[in-house]
Amino acid sequence: MICSICHRKYNKEQFLSFGPSKRPFVACPTRGCFSSERDRFTALFIEKHKVKYKKTLHIAPEANIQKVLKRYSTNYICGDLYPDQYKHLQCIYLDATKLSFPDNTFQLVYASHILEHIPDDIKAMQEIYRVLENKGFFVAFIPQVFKKDTYEDFTITEPEERKKHFGQSDHVRIYGLDFSQRLKKCGFYVQVYCHQSISITVDKMEYNDKFVLDNLYDDYNLNKNEILYVCQKI
Repeated sequence: MICSICHRKYNKEQFLSFGPSKRPFVACPTRGCFSSERDRFTALFIEKHKVKYKKTLHIAPEANIQKVLKRYSTNYICGDLYPDQYKHLQCIYLDATKLSFPDNTFQLVYASHILEHIPDDIKAMQEIYRVLENKGFFVAFIPQVFKKDTYEDFTITEPEERKKHFGQSDHVRIYGLDFSQRLKKCGFYVQVYCHQSISITVDKMEYNDKFVLDNLYDDYNLNKNEILYVCQKI
């Protein structure tokens, strides 16, 4: 298996545990890399298309992906609601539900596992749509279960209860198959990239285009239950 970020080769069992749940055989073992499945998937997508974006916004930045996005961006900005935790990445303050940028500013916005933290996720999607140029892209990952409806309950506020209901103490929902519908309602043209093993399930979603991948997941140690959402403003 190959890490698409550091380009080192490893066997599956050499990959390290990752995330709050310590999922085994996920993170790249290269010192200074430690890429997750979604990091590697993003790097593959960005580098395959080889587009030089004039201006890119990276929300809640990952160091690995910052390197990739900077390589393909003339101007790169990253931001977060709590920028102090990303000082080493030169992160600015950013509220995804009230972006401090003019309309039509960016060609690319990237946000991985962010929207499930935001109570008003629709407002965040609308703001991302607003700051994108026409034909610009919003690339996103989310934690998702393959049930019909997104589960959210804003009366659940205690961290332990949120962890029990939503999988993590700082999550406010867990998305279902209707996530793409939320994106489309905000105006996005939605493309989904998935593994063939979940292709039939993905057909229960609302989307514009679907791309079914196979060997790529094994070659780069990707999560076969994770979907890459590529959303275009048109």
